[in-house]
Amino acid sequence: MPDFTIGSLRGGMNNSDPAISLPDDQCILAQNVEFLSSMLGERRLGTTAISLPAFLSSKDRITFMLRHLPTSDDTASEFWALGITGTTTASLGRKTATWQSEVTISDTPVLTGLHQYTWNAVSLHGKIHFAYKSNVDRLHVWDGTTMRRSGVKAPAAAPTAANNGVGGSYTGTRYFRVRYTEQVSGTTVRRGEPSAVLTFVPVGTNSGAIVTKPATISEGETHWELEASTDNANFYRIATTVVGTATYTDTAASYLLGTVSEDIEDYATIGSAKYLSHDDDRLVWAGSYENDDYASRVGWTPVFGASGVGNDERFETDTDPFKDLDTYEDGAVTGLSAPMFGGIWVFKQSAIYKLT
Repeated sequence: MPDFTIGSLRGGMNNSDPAISLPDDQCILAQNVEFLSSMLGERRLGTTAISLPAFLSSKDRITFMLRHLPTSDDTASEFWALGITGTTTASLGRKTATWQSEVTISDTPVLTGLHQYTWNAVSLHGKIHFAYKSNVDRLHVWDGTTMRRSGVKAPAAAPTAANNGVGGSYTGTRYFRVRYTEQVSGTTVRRGEPSAVLTFVPVGTNSGAIVTKPATISEGETHWELEASTDNANFYRIATTVVGTATYTDTAASYLLGTVSEDIEDYATIGSAKYLSHDDDRLVWAGSYENDDYASRVGWTPVFGASGVGNDERFETDTDPFKDLDTYEDGAVTGLSAPMFGGIWVFKQSAIYKLT
């Protein structure tokens, strides 16, 4: 009979401590072995070399890689890689069964200093949410077709309006504002915050008001929503119009039977965060490339299945979905873990926090 029995090597390889002092579940060498399903280890299956396309193989180095799951089918996983030359040239590649065309990077990434090495991303809801320093203060996302800014920003100006027709009784001060949205197959999938409010006083003898939307924002919007109010407090969505049509004529005497508008601050955009994670079917982010006041902030989106649209791309700021981890104390956030051991772990220069 043997003097002892090895029941587990889950402690893995330890070639730094003296062999005589190793715990019973560690060994000094584990070559071509992995501890995924066996207590004693099983043969490592190995890897297959991938030939890079020209737009990546021509670069000096690969600084970022990601495995993306666009669906629940594990065999449909994608391999993503970022190639860099110097501090000015970057190429992003996507490999499904074969390499796809080079992905156009949304906005201009900053590649000086360490920024080319600090890209962070998570695969969530069939999308890839990207965190990197660029020339805009926004998070970015791959939606399965395009890499773009996350969410939808508010229009830069209020709409304009003019009296329409004669011989009517369109009276009373009206208030108008506009939101931009994206629709897919007739369903709204993204929405932004509203524009500033236009106060319009009709002459009282016209049939309505011709409202003209503000300039488009070039963030993939397909439609604009017109919201109206008679008291500048309670707004109602009275029209959804394709962006190719710049005007809508309002002739309503009352808006009370319309659809109540979304709350202000429900659709704020997410800034240029440094770190990403996910939990309870929501996106979690931390730090900021652009705003030092948010260097120790952790924020999160609404639950994906909650009311609203584009929930993993919006910041519902009216419910304060963030936590500032002692602001400047102990330095900025330096890392954000996936959920483990009952929480998400946030690392700072001189502190560790557990979010529960």
